[in-house]
Amino acid sequence: MNLISNAYAQSSPADGGMSMLIMIGVFFIIMYFMIIRPQNKRAKEHKSLSLH
Repeated sequence: MNLISNAYAQSSPADGGMSMLIMIGVFFIIMYFMIIRPQNKRAKEHKSLSLH
């Protein structure tokens, strides 16, 4: 966490908005691959097992 705050403190004030958008985008990509995608995969497997 300290590394992120140090990197954010070193960025120029004009770049603040763009770096925040990049951080939010990276966060959503991580959320997708760690939570949403595995859950959809499990739901698909469960559906295919219940049909047979």
